[in-house]
Amino acid sequence: MSNPLISAKKAELKSRIVNIVTLNRANTLLAGTVYCGRNSSRNSDRFNPLDLGLGNPYSHKNTNNCVWRVNSLEECLYCYKQWLWKLIQNENSQDNLMDWERMYLYRFLNLCRELDKVQTLVCFCINTYHNALNKDNIYCHTQILWNAAVWYNSQSFS
Repeated sequence: MSNPLISAKKAELKSRIVNIVTLNRANTLLAGTVYCGRNSSRNSDRFNPLDLGLGNPYSHKNTNNCVWRVNSLEECLYCYKQWLWKLIQNENSQDNLMDWERMYLYRFLNLCRELDKVQTLVCFCINTYHNALNKDNIYCHTQILWNAAVWYNSQSFS
């Protein structure tokens, strides 16, 4: 089965996805706001994948808080799409998923269930300089996450 997340029609993203820097701390706690970045592991020696929240496990930056390092933003986003699609495909049989991937899938499915209540997805990287270099107009995994949730819900209610 091909990956519909690769070619999914873009939902209206600009008003729903914002950089955390543009919000004050109080606004990040408002109902309808979902943080989609990585959390920092308390142990700086090794990143704990359970700390991902809804963050991207891939990174092209020199950082310790990712599961997999790749060479470019484009590769990072492509790998994330493929990986998220793998999770969705394994929704009913999670034997092929690691525990932290099951937790991510659980968080994704919860986002899907609550999508009509979500007003804003918040991430660190949206609209930053390195994202302007992406030619596909997908700047951040949060856009992929949003599109995947919209797509998932459209399949569930078809």
